Amino acid sequence: MRLLLLFIPLLAFISCGPKGPEHRYTVQNLLLPLEPPLTERTVQSRAIRLLGRPFDGSIDLKSIYLYRAEIGNPDFPNLNFAKEIRLSLVDPDGKIIPIADSAPIPRDLATITLIPAGRPDILRMFQQQKLDLLLEVDNTLVSDQGVMLIGNFEFAYTY
Repeated sequence: MRLLLLFIPLLAFISCGPKGPEHRYTVQNLLLPLEPPLTERTVQSRAIRLLGRPFDGSIDLKSIYLYRAEIGNPDFPNLNFAKEIRLSLVDPDGKIIPIADSAPIPRDLATITLIPAGRPDILRMFQQQKLDLLLEVDNTLVSDQGVMLIGNFEFAYTY
């Protein structure tokens, strides 16, 4: 009986343990332009990026989630024109999957790290060999010129 009581926690530990080492995939300097004319409203920017290695069909991906997302603005000294920023992925059927947001943006920040929205199921997007990102900005700037935002993203995955 005691042997059985010792075996049950060991079996639970083994079955709930990590599925394999976690790896990182980074997307750097992704251009996310906010097209002119800008008015006080929600503005969207969409970017599609080919994934390449290791997502070229050669790995059996088990799980993936957004680990870190940072949005910056090289054209302005700060992000004061934005109240909030939201990041989503678009799946192959056109469904929008929210993956991160900024919450209210503090004043005078040049870049902001977005807060991941839990761990939504985004595995399907990485099996399509391209990443379709949608950025939404609650804009307060009125301008005939656009604004270029740059995103840096890091995804954690296991296979």
